[in-house]
Order: sequence, then C-alpha cells, then structure tokens
Amino acid sequence: MKHPEAFGLAGLAMSIFLAWPASADPRHADWGHVDAHLASMMERHDLDGLSLVVGFGDEVYHERYLGDDRPDTVRVAASATKLVVAATLLTLVDDGHLTLDTRASSYLAYLQPRYRDVTLRHMLAHTSGMSEDHGLDQDHAVPLWVSAHALSLTLPLNPPGGQVNYGGAGFANAGLLAETATGTGWRDLFAHRIAGPLGLEDTYFSHPTSPGRQLDSVNVNLSGGLLISSRDYRRILASLTGGGTRILSPSMVAEMTRHQSANADRSDMPGPIPADGGTGLGVWCEDIRIDGSCGLVHSLGAYGALPWIDYEAGVFAVLLMEGESLRELLPDLRELQRRVREAAR
Repeated sequence: MKHPEAFGLAGLAMSIFLAWPASADPRHADWGHVDAHLASMMERHDLDGLSLVVGFGDEVYHERYLGDDRPDTVRVAASATKLVVAATLLTLVDDGHLTLDTRASSYLAYLQPRYRDVTLRHMLAHTSGMSEDHGLDQDHAVPLWVSAHALSLTLPLNPPGGQVNYGGAGFANAGLLAETATGTGWRDLFAHRIAGPLGLEDTYFSHPTSPGRQLDSVNVNLSGGLLISSRDYRRILASLTGGGTRILSPSMVAEMTRHQSANADRSDMPGPIPADGGTGLGVWCEDIRIDGSCGLVHSLGAYGALPWIDYEAGVFAVLLMEGESLRELLPDLRELQRRVREAAR
C-alpha cells in the first residue's frame, strides 16, 4: 500500500479536497433531530438495536447506540459488503498488481468468450453484464473459485459497459481475480490490506447459508457475506476520508467515488436508487456533479445497514441494524440521511 508521503503535491491537493468539511462545524452540531428519528425507527420497526456513527477523517462528530447495540456489536452488512470488498481490491490497483482495465479473462481461464472484454472496472461498477445472482443460495462449504465459476455460467445480460445490472457475480469473480493475481486467499488479502492496517477487531467474511453465521464458512460471499461492527466500519470510512492509516491513495478514493456508469443504460437499477443516480466502484453514486464526482456515495444493505459518505455535508456515517423489510425501512433511511446532512451543515 502507498504511504501519504508518496502521493506528491497532486495527491496532497486531492487529499485536502476530499477531507475538506462543509462550512458549518459538525463538531458543534445539534444531533437531537437525528436521535429522535433513530428512536422512532427502533419502535416502529421493532428493532432489537441499532448503532449510528457520524464523522469525517479522524473526527467522530456523533455516536448513538440503542437497544442491544454497542460499538463492538457485530451486524450483518448484506450488500454493504460491497464497499469493503471494492476498497480491498482497489488497494491492488494502487499497488500496481492490477489495473481497473485489467481483463478478468487474463486470469480466469474458465470465463466464456462472451466475457472476454469484462474488466475489473466493469465488475465493480455493476456493468459487466454478468448474472444478477448474488449466490445467496450456494453451499457455504464451497470455495470461492467454485462459487465464482458457477455464477459466470449464464449468458451475458448485456455487453460490458452497456447497462447497470446489480448483482453478485461480478464481485465473486473480481475476488477470484485478486486471489489468482496475487496467489493469496481472500481472507488473507483482506487481513493484510484492510483489517491489519486499520486495526479491525470485529469484521469477518462468511456466507448467508452458514448456520449460526459460522465464521469458518469456506464460501466467502463477497457481495453480502460481511459481518462487521460500527466501530470497524467507522475505521474504514475514516480512512477513505483522510483519517488514520490510508488504505487507498487520494486519487483512488476519487476514482472509487466518481460516476462510473455515465455511458451505461441505468433503466434497470434497483428501486432504492434514484433514477438520476449511478454507480461508483462498489458504491452507489448520487448527487452527481458536473465533473462526474459523486456528492454522496453509499452501500445500502438488505437489512438496513447503510454506510455513506456525504461530500456535500462533509461527513461520513454508518448505520448498522437488522430490520426485516428494506422496502419498509427505506423511507426512514432516506430521512436519516437528510437529517444528518441538515445537522452537519
């Protein structure tokens, strides 16, 4: 991984830009309306607990833990897994092991000819044309190469770069691409590149079909199998916004949070994503600016896990909980984002 001193003046300028907060000072904000909304969510959705942490870089502006939750309470991330997986893979791009335009077929010989031009960028931006299957019904005892291969057997939905098709096949194959390119298993890659440098203590990859969330699951579901605490997710978002140990260079964070699907058909994006939104790398991109950067990025999970970075307000936030219906939770999640932005500004 690159160190801050290696970024040069351009990197320093980008670092200052990414870490520069909104004009208001969130350290002295009134978070009462945010806390009231969280309490209401707890009651109306019959949650056993939730946690919210708001900050930017090394700063923590607000924390709230309700019900059974504490900073080290481990929750199912579901699709909020994708941000963490993408960050892990992008460390390999930063270090020169891969490029975003590396063809998956260069390393994964089993890919059918129709996937010959699919790149790492396509897979992380949901524009690979691969299956929308997340592999959630796969056996938790099969290794990643079996999982990824199985998810690549369907015919392409679209040419690479042609349309946003939300699914897990691209992430499974991207993970196997990383394993093949480095000769290192996924868990070791993650430990060396993310968990170790950031001091993560409560983060594990498993599989949704693993009984009792067993942490020894062989199948690491890279689109929805992450178990993580708000304390650990905060450390990841802090790093991406210029705090602590930098796992990615400023230019790579800028690429991750840039609109990657501007030229793709976005008519089939998931319902929770607004029609004028798009994809970054492992994140959803909203409030898209003229220069293509995203004013807000997030990685929404099926049970209400919601990490996001709001560059317009100068904050990151992570909400962890396990609700039963994302459809019912979604209006409250959007309202929470609105209230956090309002308080921070």
